[in-house]
Amino acid sequence: MGETRGTGMKERLTFLFLLLAMMAPDRALAQGVRFKGVVTDEDGNPVVGALVKAEAIALNTSISGSGTSKKDGRYGLFVMHPARRYRITVTKDGYKVFAELFDAGSTWTKEHLRIERDFTLEKGSGGGGVQIPEDVRGIYNKGITAYNERDWDTARAKFERVLKIRPRLAAAHHVLAQTCVFQGDNDQALASAKKAVELEPENRQALELLMKIHRGLGNDTEAAEMERALEALSAESED
Repeated sequence: MGETRGTGMKERLTFLFLLLAMMAPDRALAQGVRFKGVVTDEDGNPVVGALVKAEAIALNTSISGSGTSKKDGRYGLFVMHPARRYRITVTKDGYKVFAELFDAGSTWTKEHLRIERDFTLEKGSGGGGVQIPEDVRGIYNKGITAYNERDWDTARAKFERVLKIRPRLAAAHHVLAQTCVFQGDNDQALASAKKAVELEPENRQALELLMKIHRGLGNDTEAAEMERALEALSAESED
């Protein structure tokens, strides 16, 4: 009886978590934010294949969107959560990682639902950005495209295929966990998020995602542990 009640409570908490994260699909679409722009190098030439990622910085959410620049350097992405601030990264092999905290404005308006943002990349080492190995990059990018289009089944299949080839690719475990959250597969979401943290214990985004999944499932002790790990990382960065 107690187990049945506990399971029911978890299901309700999970539903609430998904509701807060996604809202209704139509509403999410209406309230989401579209980014578009051009990625160029220092000489003004378009950069093809740059991965642009924007993550909403808001309470109780870990929603992000990604897009890859085309032959003219243009990219487009969609974030299904409106926020005033976003953590943006742009990565491409052979270029330095571009990272910024973008402020969309102190007052949310309809104009902010479409944001134009161009990026200029400097040639050099990629540093600590997300680097996807060449042998799985095409599959991974197709998964990202499907994810941004909310085609969860296709996205999951692509990320799982990537992990069969590269089982220790933390970025793939991370985005697979996000995909499984939207599918309602909490067991796999939790397992994938744990694996991402295991592979990259100092990856703040992976820790945040795992913390939010634990919270959504009512695992307060585990969520508090992730929160302490995040605080420890913040303390280290300030030293």
